[in-house]
Amino acid sequence: PYVREHAVDVSAACQAAQRPGPSQFLVKGDARVLRADPASRSGLLPIDVAPFDGRPDAAMQIGPVIRGTALRDSLPFIEFSQFLNQLEFARVSNELNARALLTAQPANLAPGQIISFTGAMARPAPGQLPEIVPIELTPQRRPE
Repeated sequence: PYVREHAVDVSAACQAAQRPGPSQFLVKGDARVLRADPASRSGLLPIDVAPFDGRPDAAMQIGPVIRGTALRDSLPFIEFSQFLNQLEFARVSNELNARALLTAQPANLAPGQIISFTGAMARPAPGQLPEIVPIELTPQRRPE
């Protein structure tokens, strides 16, 4: 519920991620699936965010391995000072990522399909696409 309430439009977050400021964002939006390749262990699903232009704007992490700490670090009520050590803090991130993977099942997505989602993303490295950890992922319609 916190993510749904505080998520910003993914287009605005992608633009904000290119400027100084926050490093993590809770995001929501609609997108078109560009490619679906679930074969990789750290699978990425390139997406085109509305308005659709056929180019990837971001990528969904569809697992089964979810990399990074974007989800944990985008939640302001989870702070390092609440944990005994770095290992415990890292375990929280791993558990949140695993839970997100269970709730946002990206099964049977096809290129061209429109999806709605909420999730978390971190500022990408220069020249890289933002990678979104989906928390909710809902197929809207099949490709035409």
